[in-house]
Amino acid sequence: MKLKYKIMLFYGMMFIIPLLVITMANIKILTDSLLDSMEYSAGQGYEQSLSFLNYKLYRTMKLSDVVVSNREINDILTRKSPDYTIYQQIADMNTLRSYLQSLDERDVYHVKIYVDNSFIYSHDHSLLYGLSEADDAMWYRKKGEDVVYFSPGQYLEKNYEEEYVALVRNLVDRNHYSRRVGVVRIDMAKSNLEDILKKANPTNHSVTYLVNSDNVLVAYSDYGLMEQYGLLQNIPEELSRKGKEYESSLEMGSLEGDRIYYMKKLVDHTDWAMVTIIPHRDFMESIDKLRYLILGLVLIFGILTYSIGSLFISRVLKRISNLVDSMQEIKKGNMDVRLENHSKDEIGILYDNYNEMIQKTNLLLQEKYEMGKELKSAEIKALHSQINPHFLYNTLEMINWLGYGKRTEDIHSVVVSLSKFYRLTLNKGRELLTLEEELKHVGYYLNIESIRFSGKIRYEIQVDEEILGCSIPNVTLQPLVENAIIHGILEKKGKSGSIRIWGNRREDKVYLYVQDDGVGIGADQLEHLPERAKASSGSGYGIRNVNRRLQLLFGPEFGLTYRSEIGKGTRVIVCLPCGGQEDG
Repeated sequence: MKLKYKIMLFYGMMFIIPLLVITMANIKILTDSLLDSMEYSAGQGYEQSLSFLNYKLYRTMKLSDVVVSNREINDILTRKSPDYTIYQQIADMNTLRSYLQSLDERDVYHVKIYVDNSFIYSHDHSLLYGLSEADDAMWYRKKGEDVVYFSPGQYLEKNYEEEYVALVRNLVDRNHYSRRVGVVRIDMAKSNLEDILKKANPTNHSVTYLVNSDNVLVAYSDYGLMEQYGLLQNIPEELSRKGKEYESSLEMGSLEGDRIYYMKKLVDHTDWAMVTIIPHRDFMESIDKLRYLILGLVLIFGILTYSIGSLFISRVLKRISNLVDSMQEIKKGNMDVRLENHSKDEIGILYDNYNEMIQKTNLLLQEKYEMGKELKSAEIKALHSQINPHFLYNTLEMINWLGYGKRTEDIHSVVVSLSKFYRLTLNKGRELLTLEEELKHVGYYLNIESIRFSGKIRYEIQVDEEILGCSIPNVTLQPLVENAIIHGILEKKGKSGSIRIWGNRREDKVYLYVQDDGVGIGADQLEHLPERAKASSGSGYGIRNVNRRLQLLFGPEFGLTYRSEIGKGTRVIVCLPCGGQEDG
């Protein structure tokens, strides 16, 4: 599988999986929050409607208190028949009718009083009726011993176009409370109660009703839904007045095989219960809409982000592929390749430095062709090491994988170090560098290797300032450090270690030390170290060539010497003449 597809696959997994996890978690949180909000809203609506219903019934009760406590009414109803003249009865009838008609309450249709059958106005049948009619009526029989009874419309006479519910209450002799002298009945329009119940419904398919202790429906918000849910024929016990009253906002239940939420509480001063039923699907419709909206937005966002990311990665990898293809041409011996560059980012800088390196390398190859045979051979190898395809391949591969892991800071560090490494390698065609520049050069190399091996390669550079201006052949320390890493540190069991570089001046010579804590080598192998310790595969430039260059440039008394101990590491000592600052 090509690197592009590996990165895209990994990018997709690293992006899509966390996105799905976060999305599902957010949907769960938002769903729970929405459900809580809907439950709270439904509970608030229910409580407000119940409170308003209690208030309306309380107002009706207070109206009955007014009638019951009226002294004039009580005096009229307690009159004795033998002494009760017709003239007086007619006057009292007019008084009673005027009084009842004067009772003005918006929710009350009319107020009736049932009086002793011996009174002539007991047959008025307008607002006044005989007690025997009340005694024979179901609405009065259901009252029983209750002081106040609210009767459903099913117990009332069907004499009106509109249905009613009624408050029923005895009128007693103020002087003999055990003696009944009449019955007051206050009729209220059923539609007023239904309007209150409709306001308790939080969703389109919810229904609210009032049911009494006989499981008789008093009023309901929607006939069609009551019939659909089968509540007109039968009310389950948990949804009736007989069932348990719940103080919590919502309870779970089932109706006709469907899941429902319901609320049920008793109505004050009555034998009624107010019940609201909400189908579970009503809540889920709102929740599903939210889920689909979030999933749709996430899907659109994911497709756009993945497409943009794919395009960006393809462009970056294309530029790196061009560089790799160019290196392949160089490996074949074609030194005339050039890379077109129109960018100023890190890869663009790498392109520029690469092109400059190839150009300088070609010029240096031409110049060095005229040098002596041995020097010519050594310098050509040094120039080829400057290209160092194997090191560049490894570094580019590392950049790809850092991009695969989105380690942008490491990518930036590696690209900058690689760019500056090759800039110093080229050295504007100069043969010599200052020691300060050479130390920077090897420092960039060590930084790249440290990142490449995930921090297992540690290093320290500490050289006396007085020798930083001394001259040193270009690319002298890097092969020594490379050899220390490959043949010293990486052969340890843990494949980790440290490299220390330091230096000083003694008389007219400068000594540099490259110390590693690798596996070390025996004394019998030290003398063969220059032939044994060659650079890593692909570099073509080992420490043997470093030694040859130093001796060809400065004389046989200069070059490399070695100290090593098995298990403790190896030290390479570089001896240089103490010349002035390199002048190019």
